[in-house]
Amino acid sequence: MASCAIPGWFAPAEVAGARYVDGGCWSTTNADLMGGRTLDEVFVLAPMALRLHPEGRAEQARGTVAALREWRARDRPRGVLAQLASRYRRAVTRQMLREARELRAAGVRVQLLAPTLADLAVMGPNMMDPARRAEVLESALRTSRDALAAVP
Repeated sequence: MASCAIPGWFAPAEVAGARYVDGGCWSTTNADLMGGRTLDEVFVLAPMALRLHPEGRAEQARGTVAALREWRARDRPRGVLAQLASRYRRAVTRQMLREARELRAAGVRVQLLAPTLADLAVMGPNMMDPARRAEVLESALRTSRDALAAVP
């Protein structure tokens, strides 16, 4: 139950007197847990983030904040739900990029797999909408295949 306990959607689960929420409340990727493990390469799957560049290295090309502002200008969410989802996705993307930078600083090769703008168009504003699952899966398979094919 705790794995589904997402604040704003589902209440925390109580286990032996302690309250638990989904681990994604700390980090949606948990890439921070890969630090200090003597790894050569890490693939980060981040369905709640945004792939700013096809190769997933936006922070190397320019500042994260500038890239997120550019996306926001193009995204222009309409309605309260879309604006909340957009704000959440920006926060998740910033955290993912920060975690990737820390891993790269330790000498780890990091590959980021996150939805593209095309994927987001298929997802729509409600990222929990079960009616879109088949379309989202097809889009994610296509864009992830393209991203993995570009990995050196």
